[in-house]
Amino acid sequence: KTPISQNPKTDVLPWIQCRKDKNGKVCKNTIIRNNIASKLTPWTFDEKDGMVSEKNLSPDFSIYQNYFVDYMNFDFHLKNNCPAIDFGVNKDLTEVDLDGNKRLIGTSVDCGAYEKQ
Repeated sequence: KTPISQNPKTDVLPWIQCRKDKNGKVCKNTIIRNNIASKLTPWTFDEKDGMVSEKNLSPDFSIYQNYFVDYMNFDFHLKNNCPAIDFGVNKDLTEVDLDGNKRLIGTSVDCGAYEKQ
């Protein structure tokens, strides 16, 4: 089940950032792969600390309607012909997506939490 938005105008912007946590611990040995996020801050990913970022999409919020079924209501299932379909890299995949459906359909995994069925 998708979360209920507290503020639909601002809460729908996924953001990926790696930086020191509140205790000052540095983000290390993290792979950021096959995501869709409007805010992706690769300058926070330090490769010497084992940070890897690959096959992530950063569409502007203004074109989310081309990607997601109903992003304003937190339905991030992919639309037909979405640029995220088959865009990802088939590496270290889970068996199923967030709905429990087969994770790999087609030649490559889809970016995001859901595989287009």
